[in-house]
Amino acid sequence: MKKISIEKCDEKEVLALKKKHKLTLWWAGERCFKVKMDSEVVALLEAQVIEDENILDIDNFEVFEYGNKVGSEIVEELKKASFGMCLYANDEDSKRFWERHGFEAQDDGTGIPKHFYIKGNHK
Repeated sequence: MKKISIEKCDEKEVLALKKKHKLTLWWAGERCFKVKMDSEVVALLEAQVIEDENILDIDNFEVFEYGNKVGSEIVEELKKASFGMCLYANDEDSKRFWERHGFEAQDDGTGIPKHFYIKGNHK
């Protein structure tokens, strides 16, 4: 398995990666991280840790090449961390992806489903 690392990414680098890889999500830059497998940047992650809830709130996650399991490997690595995760799925494909990785949809209080992975609720 390749070594996965996550590093802070400034706005200029985010814009360059977005253009180079024709990324479709909106990226703010302030809470963006580049995800590397070995030394190659393979994805962007926009998220923040909500410390009082011990959860990683994911705004955006986008891999540069689909179909090669890179996204799945990254998610499995994130699941090893000491926190849970939550996000809003963008579409049906996104919903299936996250649910395949153990995320469960819950009403966010406004009638909109938000997907959660709670540490300790899964094997």
